[in-house]
Amino acid sequence: MNQKVSRETLYDEVWVDPVTEVAKRYGLSDVGLAKLCRTMGIPLPARGYWAKLRTGAKSGRTPLPTDGRYRQAASLTRFGPDAVKESEEAKRRVRETRQQVMGVSISPIDRHPLVVEAAKRLAKGDVKSEKGLVSAPAEVLHVEEHYTRIMEQRKRERGLFEDLEAKAKKWKRAQHLRAYVDAVEQAVALKGELTDELLDWISWARAKADWLDPMICVSDPILDAPEPEKPYYWW
Repeated sequence: MNQKVSRETLYDEVWVDPVTEVAKRYGLSDVGLAKLCRTMGIPLPARGYWAKLRTGAKSGRTPLPTDGRYRQAASLTRFGPDAVKESEEAKRRVRETRQQVMGVSISPIDRHPLVVEAAKRLAKGDVKSEKGLVSAPAEVLHVEEHYTRIMEQRKRERGLFEDLEAKAKKWKRAQHLRAYVDAVEQAVALKGELTDELLDWISWARAKADWLDPMICVSDPILDAPEPEKPYYWW
């Protein structure tokens, strides 16, 4: 559920934990959270800040600016530790699947090595026949034993490829949405018309882009909710 997160609260969080960790709590990318902080006038730790802290060196915060007209709060959904952990696990599975797909050749002329060897044996006449079934010797490839396996493997590869195409299309749509929202923000900022209402819309639109992006595993409380049952009088 969305809640108003004040400028001061977000400022404290990004100076206690890295942006990458804080972003996970709100289902955002680190880039998305950094952009939000810029619109709210929240300074972020400089490069090397966390490394200095790990070595025990003291490094003070950059004060939160008080001059200027900044957005004072943002509507965000905060996720608990279990939800964050589940999201990270889902992202890990997506990365593994993508690596597996990228490692598979999809050339239509590629054939399984066993199929190639069987074809050579069959061409030489080094075959056996049983009940009308012709096959190469079992140590190379037995057509009857391997046909089902090959078809299942092909079906799986086709499914992975279709999933890859679908995710690529969603990713491209998400990029277009982000580009449009950035353009709107820049245009109204130049006109000096960046109202709180419009800033809320910008935050909402970027959250929807993150929801659509297959590279970011976040859930939408409305779009991911189950379809309501139709009333009994529905015709």
